[in-house]
Parts: sequence; C-alpha cells; structure tokens
Amino acid sequence: MSCQVKYFAADLAAPDAATHVYEEIFPLLPDWCQDVSILVNDAGVGYYGAFVNVPTKKLQMMVQLNNNTPARGCMRSAEVAPSRV
Repeated sequence: MSCQVKYFAADLAAPDAATHVYEEIFPLLPDWCQDVSILVNDAGVGYYGAFVNVPTKKLQMMVQLNNNTPARGCMRSAEVAPSRV
C-alpha cells in the first residue's frame, strides 16, 4: 500500500486559519487524490502557572489555536464533504 503526503504551512493561530488551509488544500485534491482520509492538525500550545497571571492575548491565541481553528476545520470539512461527517 502506498500513500502520498502533502504538507502545508499555516499560522493556525490566525482567526481565518481554517478557511485559509482549505482554500490552499482543496483546489489541489484532484491532482493527487479523490478524497481526504486524514488531515493532521499538528499544532497546539499551553501555558503553565496561575491562570490569572497569563496575559489575555496569550489566552486568546491559545483558545484560537487549540479550539477554534480545529472546530472551524471540522465545519469546513462538513461543508466540502458532508457524506464523510
């Protein structure tokens, strides 16, 4: 069995990251596969220490990266390939 792997670099902490990634990936799909079976989001961040001591901007970025972008990515998947959800 063989598989072809493509990778894309993106700032997944950006508010429009999921849309950007799908705009980059899906136009290329006909060239190298008929369907996406695995999409790896290999990003995440966490901070340690007292919650009240973490700057608000860092917390917002952490929630965006760890929660919002993956959730929006799942929603985009459902829009593009609803039979797979």
